[in-house]
Amino acid sequence: MKRSFAILTVAFVLAAVAPRAAGAEIQCAEFAALASSSLPPQVGEPGLVGSMLSGAGAFAAQGLSRSFDPKLAARALGSRLRPARSCPRSKDRKRAPRAFECDYSDPRDPRVSLDVEMPEGRITFLDPGRRFDPEGPDNDVTDDAALTVGRELLLGLGVPAAEIDPATAEADARMLASRPTDLSAPPSVRRIEVVALFERIVNGFPVIDSKAGVVVDVNGRAARAHVVWPDFSLAPGLAGATPRPRPAVVAEIARTLGEIAGTCQSFDRMLVQVGWIPAELPDPGDAAGPAGRYAPGLRVIVAPPEQPEDAAAPGDFVQSFLVPLVADGGEG
Repeated sequence: MKRSFAILTVAFVLAAVAPRAAGAEIQCAEFAALASSSLPPQVGEPGLVGSMLSGAGAFAAQGLSRSFDPKLAARALGSRLRPARSCPRSKDRKRAPRAFECDYSDPRDPRVSLDVEMPEGRITFLDPGRRFDPEGPDNDVTDDAALTVGRELLLGLGVPAAEIDPATAEADARMLASRPTDLSAPPSVRRIEVVALFERIVNGFPVIDSKAGVVVDVNGRAARAHVVWPDFSLAPGLAGATPRPRPAVVAEIARTLGEIAGTCQSFDRMLVQVGWIPAELPDPGDAAGPAGRYAPGLRVIVAPPEQPEDAAAPGDFVQSFLVPLVADGGEG
């Protein structure tokens, strides 16, 4: 099913650990049953973690920070890029690619910007001159064409081709409805832009905190792009780590749901995704941070019971949190 979008700017809210409510721990048999029935069957089997780790270390040499080249990026974007004076010199960037940060502009149009933040694996492009023209034609770029434009742009920015997941890539047209304030004409709906969305895989498994989106204008050019693609490396100690047994994973999910909700009737729908999760949260005071250090884990997404449209009060928002698939040493 296609994703829905309510805003016109490219934005990504990455899955994060949901805040836990303070107070006594809530034990809910309902949550344990929900977790048990929602977990993929391979969770808890030693072969799952082993298959994820086998060969995954090779991806550490293919990171975005090593592949990014401003000249290739400028060619892919169809822009001229001039680095700000505060940007590191080329030899300094090559010496410490993961720490590289730079803001580029186009001397022909100061509104054009390319912001690069390699510690977070973040690249953001904006060309306001390619925005939708209300007096011009509708955007008739096809979904397939938008996906091709988006993929070629990601490659031009240095995103490794092997990490772009074609199975989950999708495109969505964004529409704009309008009507004269005096109601002298019926509403009109315009097709203003097409968004190509891409997810990341490493060794066949999704990287939970990585995504990329490219907005394609009426002329088939990238008008905006937002990439979050931290360099991949395995967390230390995974070679000897013990896969967590399925009951331990179920218990943690049920416990977390209880701490979030404070009641056993808050959630009845769950989606579980196996993939790579950040092994630790970044230190806000460390510019380099541990971004790109990953471990096998789960993203758990839960939603409240569906309510009728005429319900007096809306249900709680969808929540998500992360669960590791390897033991920390104190868990049997």
